[in-house]
Amino acid sequence: MGLLNAGNAGNAGNAGNAGNAGNAGNAGNAGNAGEYVSPMVSGALISHRDGVVGPWQTPDYTPANLDNSEQNQMKRWAPQFRARALDATFHSPLSCIYADGAAQVLFTEPAAATGADITALGKPVKTKAHLMLRVPRPDVAGGDFLTHQLELVRSYADLRAERAAEIMAQTGDILSFFGLPRMLETTQTQWTLELIRAVIRVTITVEMFFKNALAIRRPLEFSAQIQPMIQTPAHGSFPSGHATESFAVARVLGALAAPAQDQLRSQLEKTAERIAGNRVIAGVHYPVDSMVGATLGQTVADYVISRCTAGKKLHSLQFETAIAQQSDFDLATVTSYFHDNTAIPSILSVDTSRKFSVSAPEHDVARWIWDQAAAEWA
Repeated sequence: MGLLNAGNAGNAGNAGNAGNAGNAGNAGNAGNAGEYVSPMVSGALISHRDGVVGPWQTPDYTPANLDNSEQNQMKRWAPQFRARALDATFHSPLSCIYADGAAQVLFTEPAAATGADITALGKPVKTKAHLMLRVPRPDVAGGDFLTHQLELVRSYADLRAERAAEIMAQTGDILSFFGLPRMLETTQTQWTLELIRAVIRVTITVEMFFKNALAIRRPLEFSAQIQPMIQTPAHGSFPSGHATESFAVARVLGALAAPAQDQLRSQLEKTAERIAGNRVIAGVHYPVDSMVGATLGQTVADYVISRCTAGKKLHSLQFETAIAQQSDFDLATVTSYFHDNTAIPSILSVDTSRKFSVSAPEHDVARWIWDQAAAEWA
């Protein structure tokens, strides 16, 4: 799923296309300034300059140096370049490894005590790593996986006719569905959408490593009777990318909402559940793919939230694959721990002996984009 969907994050704003009636005013095309222009326009610009500039003169005005604080600098940047800055702050502290039969995502930080220790030329920088989530590889050959999961995929297929429109739309767009319980639109929620796109990008980076490392075949590779209703993506089944990204989005949007908006958070989680379930109905995933995807997505979301807000410290988690693969997807099971960090379901193990902080530096772009997005939800 995931790689193609990152760019589609902005589709939630399509509801605003009704305003396109105003395009008649485009005759002015003043918006071309600063963008790509055709060779014809470029030639016209050259001749125009030659006609108006005249002899060189010493500039009579020098603007002040730019304020390099995030608040004043980032708003000057085009969205695609802000995206690169956000990717740097969210991606760089994370690393993924496969060891002892499990895929793992780690948060790494410099272990040096002072900034001088870190920046000293030629001095090695020591780091310390904290486990965020460990996911053991399913034992497909052992029999449990196929016995339980493949039969569930078969039973989910009964809903294909009912869900066909959703399934087809969600192959390339999930954010439009999150725009149903709460408006997501490019004018009123510009910063929320930029934040969510960044969340999806970092989630995809992690999920694709897990898919590759855990290497689980798709349902149709085990049974000729599955016959998916859409083309099966050419990458691993476990975890589900749609589930991972949807639950990450639901978790971050829920964190932006006011504390009293429990109904909204519930609707966001149900939206993620339905998107994840539609992939099983379509025949391209097992329910356990959605279970591990929901867990991974919420883990990445909590990392982003804490990094942006200097919020709560995190525990190291392990997804109990051997237990999960014997059961069907259940929303309460995959979300209970992330609600209050106390209700630990059987599919999750938590190292409660210690916590670690993932907070970004005080003047980091992560904190800045969160503040912009949070203001849209006030």
